[in-house]
Amino acid sequence: FAMAAHPGQRAPVEISRQLAVAIVCNSNVNRSIEGHRILKERGYLRLWSYGVGTKIRLPGRKKPVSYEFDTPYDTIRKDLERRDGQWYYKMGILEMLRRDSKVKRAPKKWQNESKKNFDLLIAYDIRAFLTLVQDYEGQRGALGTRPVHLLGWFVADKHSEARKAAAILLEFVNKVHALPDWQNGISGLIDTFFEKQRKIEVQHRIYFTR
Repeated sequence: FAMAAHPGQRAPVEISRQLAVAIVCNSNVNRSIEGHRILKERGYLRLWSYGVGTKIRLPGRKKPVSYEFDTPYDTIRKDLERRDGQWYYKMGILEMLRRDSKVKRAPKKWQNESKKNFDLLIAYDIRAFLTLVQDYEGQRGALGTRPVHLLGWFVADKHSEARKAAAILLEFVNKVHALPDWQNGISGLIDTFFEKQRKIEVQHRIYFTR
């Protein structure tokens, strides 16, 4: 598939004022990494992306294939070329993995990340959203004063849908950073912004961590 360029300017704020944003899906090879790529290209650098699955799962001509998290994108791509390069090229998966490798080295598993603090979490499927809810209502969610906003909406695991979701995410993140006081303004922004996205039913949770 051909990767489309998204309209938009570079990030409107310097790095020191950027929020810490994490984007999460199941395998960290399509939806979350596309959002990561677009935000990074626009100058947002406090970015992370993850998957919540037990393994990285990709389709196959006869049956799905799986890899451990932290397997480099280039390693996965070369293995798929060896397995059935023509089919994976036709499906756009080889190009997807080339794109991924330009963003970061390897897909990361959310459950292995315990040290970073985030301001904004975006979950692109039900499993990812429920995993993050469970984490922040459990061990991660020790009561504190640092707000963490978790947003979840369903994005089909297709190249075209990942690109659409990334464009929406970029617009939303730009608007969050334009708020004079993001902590007090973000809830109202979420309501007004996603009202205009008629096909998106967004879930929003707020947690306070140390």
